[in-house]
Amino acid sequence: MAQYLSTSTTPYQGIGVWIDGKRKSATQEFQFQDPYLKQHSGSEWYLGKIGTGDCVRMMIFRNTGDSRNGKLFTVKCSSTMEEYVPTSAVICGTPAK
Repeated sequence: MAQYLSTSTTPYQGIGVWIDGKRKSATQEFQFQDPYLKQHSGSEWYLGKIGTGDCVRMMIFRNTGDSRNGKLFTVKCSSTMEEYVPTSAVICGTPAK
């Protein structure tokens, strides 16, 4: 993804990627439904904490040294733009090849 961004002509500094995860209203934890997502640990929340949004997205930046790169964020499920980065990809529901 970072390699694509380095050669892309998009005016944005990166892209947001929707990943599986939706907040449970009763417990405020996230429920993951993608059967191909075997392990939910290993990803880091930006600033080490879960935000208030109900869906999960990862941001990938041209500048791979950006502290937000590869980190998880919570956003509104209807969000199409956060941190001046468009959400334009989805990662879920497909087995790895």
